[in-house]
Amino acid sequence: MTQLIKSTSGIRGVIGESLTPDIALKTGLTLGTINPKGTIIIGGDTRTSHTMLKNSLTSGLIATGCNIIDIGKVPTPTLQQMISYYKASGGVMITASHNPIIWNGLKLMNKHGSFFSEEEFNNFSKLYDSETFKLSDWENQGNYKQEYNAINKHIEKIFSIFPQDPIKNSNLKVLIDPNNGAGCIATPLLLDKLFIYYEILNSKPSGIFSHTPEPTKDNLEQLQLEMKKGNFDIGFAQDPDADRLVIIDEKGNFIGEDYS
Repeated sequence: MTQLIKSTSGIRGVIGESLTPDIALKTGLTLGTINPKGTIIIGGDTRTSHTMLKNSLTSGLIATGCNIIDIGKVPTPTLQQMISYYKASGGVMITASHNPIIWNGLKLMNKHGSFFSEEEFNNFSKLYDSETFKLSDWENQGNYKQEYNAINKHIEKIFSIFPQDPIKNSNLKVLIDPNNGAGCIATPLLLDKLFIYYEILNSKPSGIFSHTPEPTKDNLEQLQLEMKKGNFDIGFAQDPDADRLVIIDEKGNFIGEDYS
């Protein structure tokens, strides 16, 4: 059996083995005890275990009096932006990032939209292990609400600091492989607003990945082959939670993500 992985970036494990509903529940109880009457933003990628983990996590947060804004299936950077937008106490992104399909995880964010510091993670771990949670009575349960426009709010933030006209007037043709992850939902919204011609490979946000999720050269053969046909100016690949962006040039050469 695989072991549960815990670090400053959160918790990861194999669904049904090391990562189970009680782990998500304990995570919610821990965060809610640390942030009584605070607000936690919850989002996730498209993995099939999203709803199970979200419901367990939500129960723990509400039981400790913590308020929740559920922003649905979004890229990790969108969740980070929404922490700032709502001046929340923190956030949880339900994702295993580039790990294989059998995995999922809980990325833990602080009020700055960053991963926990060593001190923050140590405080979280001590409380998580001790299980000395502070439950709220019936009058002080947390509130739950859904936010359906988080991605568009993120795009508005991008546009507020980023010149759009050069891209809108470029006549670019773009090919994207979001691998059935959160990028399937977010990327078209962005590119439509930029009036860019694009096509998407593996475009259903099903969480059933068409290839190994880590966007390395060996895992992006389909995208590279399509780019070699010469019909597009640039290609991009994203991992399931769309916080990594790999570049493929117009000839199908793998450039990677360090230049993005």
